[in-house]
Amino acid sequence: MGGELGGLIGVHLLFNCGLMLAVTLLLYPVSAAGGRVKIADFARAAAPAQLVAISTHSSLASLPALLEGARTHLRMPAESASFVLPLSTALFKANRTVSSTAKLMFVAHIFNIPLSAGTLAVFVATVILTSLAMAGVPSGGTTFRTFPAYVAAGIPLEAIVVLDSVDAIADIF
Repeated sequence: MGGELGGLIGVHLLFNCGLMLAVTLLLYPVSAAGGRVKIADFARAAAPAQLVAISTHSSLASLPALLEGARTHLRMPAESASFVLPLSTALFKANRTVSSTAKLMFVAHIFNIPLSAGTLAVFVATVILTSLAMAGVPSGGTTFRTFPAYVAAGIPLEAIVVLDSVDAIADIF
């Protein structure tokens, strides 16, 4: 049983890391288009902040590097950057929505639990709303705040707790 569980955790980890990386890469052209900058310029501006975020697992810790990149590489006005970037860092945590939904779908698949479109929509909305109130610190209690959403979807909490043991790895992506 231990080997089988380890294999399932490994599959979940690979799936979640790949999904997080894909979402991150998809956000590059969206951000570049929205900011009307070249993707290369956006990547150069974001790289230092992303390195800090990867090493600390904290979006808040990456904020000084994010501000510097916006001012230096994107020539963003200091007034705009000082308002928009801290607000964005505090509110928008796409990783929580992506990883929680991936965990829900993975566990539902393993346990053969049917998920309706309505259940998925309510779950995603709940995760988005709870992520707005979470601090941008590593493992800021994400799972405990989303437990009711998992329970409402019929997911066994034991499986969620086990998969939480590797969330820090997927959070890097």
